[in-house]
Amino acid sequence: MVHTDARFSAAIERAVSEIEVHTDAELVVVAAPSSGSYADLAWIGGGLVAVAILAFLCWSPVLFNAFWFPIDVLVAGGLVGWLLATRPRLVVALAGETRRRRQVHEAAQVAFVEESVHATEGRTGLLVYVSAMEGRVELLPDQGLLGKIPGAKWNAVELRADSVEELVAGLHRLGTLLAAHLPPTQENRDEIANVPRVRT
Repeated sequence: MVHTDARFSAAIERAVSEIEVHTDAELVVVAAPSSGSYADLAWIGGGLVAVAILAFLCWSPVLFNAFWFPIDVLVAGGLVGWLLATRPRLVVALAGETRRRRQVHEAAQVAFVEESVHATEGRTGLLVYVSAMEGRVELLPDQGLLGKIPGAKWNAVELRADSVEELVAGLHRLGTLLAAHLPPTQENRDEIANVPRVRT
């Protein structure tokens, strides 16, 4: 996970500071190990296994002692649910692209408010939300940026977070976009601290 790299905080803070010299935008980088919970999928998987075990016990040509059916089903389902819950990467992979995208977007919206990205004087805050487990980087610009930079321009910026170097390079590409559409003015104050926020 990129935010566990010892160089992460210093490298991101330095990149954000460099970018903000050339633009009135305020970047806020938030990194999270994952966005939301996928525990329901783990237990759904356990439930499906429990149903499959019960079906096998009921319709198998081999006769089993019915007394043990509830125990067999509960143990098998519980064990599979627990195993999936302890392997979050597998569960996240099984979640599907739509679920991953939705959860990252919702978590980014929460971070946008919690980190006061909307509170800059010119509404020029930009949240860069990095969700490691899902392998997604979400951009949430405030109204002052949306009015100056067309949606297609945001989509054209490639941001990946497989490594600190890759994320920093993406931030600098984003900085080029911001500088072109929102160059610095005399009031170019640093309204939000540049150090990245790391969620636990």
